[in-house]
Amino acid sequence: MPSKKVYPWSHLVSQVPEDNDEGGFVDIMDAKQSQQSLKKVQSTLAETQTNFNSLEEISAKTVDELEEQVNQLQAQLKQVQEEAKAAQEQLQQQVSTAAQVNYNELIMCILTQAVIAHSRGLDAKDTKRRTLKGVYSWLKQRQRIMDYIVAENMNPELHDQVNALLQLDKDTIVNHIDSVLGVQQASTQPSIRSTQAPPASIRSNQAPPASIRSIRSTQAPPASIRSTQT
Repeated sequence: MPSKKVYPWSHLVSQVPEDNDEGGFVDIMDAKQSQQSLKKVQSTLAETQTNFNSLEEISAKTVDELEEQVNQLQAQLKQVQEEAKAAQEQLQQQVSTAAQVNYNELIMCILTQAVIAHSRGLDAKDTKRRTLKGVYSWLKQRQRIMDYIVAENMNPELHDQVNALLQLDKDTIVNHIDSVLGVQQASTQPSIRSTQAPPASIRSNQAPPASIRSIRSTQAPPASIRSTQT
């Protein structure tokens, strides 16, 4: 009977009966499979850890980049707000200046119509009616000018000035007309004072007060009169 071959691992099963050799072999195979599975799990875990570290680095870098972008956007927003504020102040100043010019132009138009009415000898009521019609025609002309400016895309400042004229409301126009015509009518009233009757004290032939009569009685006549009395 040939001797049983001995392997380096034979001692692992030397105490196991012959009929249990297969079971011991199965146990060894199960241990090897478990060991291989463990290595595979460890490899997967290491790979997962590597991927996690990479994602963490990417996330940190992304957060830094996002913070930098946010800071840049905030700086740009602040600059835009400052520029918008400056532009708004400049626009308000331009509108205020344009409005003042428009009022001056309106006043000149009213004065022109008032002069025309005066040259025609119109009374106050007809003068106001003539002035209203003249201002209305003047504004209609400005409306046609505005249409031309828009069609030709001309200077924005000129556009704002003419547009401000067209935004004048009725009450503002009437108040300016009353103001200008009121000043004009007041300046033409000195001739009326010359036709007024004198006060009652002047109309009546009352004697002067006694104090004045006593002064007159005591005063000496002028030298020219004394020389003729001799």
